Amino acid sequence: MKYYSALFLTLTMIFLSGCQLSNESPSAQPKDEQKELKPADMDDEDLPDMGAFQDEFTRGFLQSTEETRTGYYPFLSGTGAYKMDFPAEGDIVEEFYNIKDKSFEAIMISDGNEKANINHIITIEYYDHLTEVHKDSRIGQLLSQIGEDAQLTEVEKNHQTFYIAPFKSKEEASNLDIYGYGTFVLNNDGQGGVEIILTSYCENNCAELKESDDQKMYDWIMSLEFTKSSMERDQSEK
Repeated sequence: MKYYSALFLTLTMIFLSGCQLSNESPSAQPKDEQKELKPADMDDEDLPDMGAFQDEFTRGFLQSTEETRTGYYPFLSGTGAYKMDFPAEGDIVEEFYNIKDKSFEAIMISDGNEKANINHIITIEYYDHLTEVHKDSRIGQLLSQIGEDAQLTEVEKNHQTFYIAPFKSKEEASNLDIYGYGTFVLNNDGQGGVEIILTSYCENNCAELKESDDQKMYDWIMSLEFTKSSMERDQSEK
């Protein structure tokens, strides 16, 4: 009889302990459980001390505090149509953000600060109706912005095609070196296209730094990937 009483008491204690744990606040739970929370749902003290997480508007787009690669974190667009890496010290300029349902979204990202030798500005525009038939006209519009003589390279990756071209210019008044990439990305598994212009503004030692910065920008652009949910939505609408 004593055995059953002890067993009942043990089970009761386990049950009560479970209830207590389930009622704890997220910050009191183990770190592994906290990782499941998105940054927008986490307490400020649990967020990384980095610009992207300290800006309330920006962290609403970030999906985790776990890096996708060194210095970058997972970003998901407001339409849910594409994802990409996001720089730790970047921020989304709220004043320039524009979204229309799931059909259109415009984003401007600033990466850098007053003390940085190189600052980046990236603008991204997503259109859900674009297909192969729109490719030439969209590329034409892109080249009109970055320079008609820019040389396009076509890259296939993850069921999408990147049409990417480097450009450069010189701002004499401020003595800045300006260079970057213009890109059009087409979804090969459904409708949808993205136009990207990523610009670097370099102040000093630009010749020495440009090669590594070019690679950084290229990798950032190439991290963009259309999501499965956007492809499934396209299929259901056909």
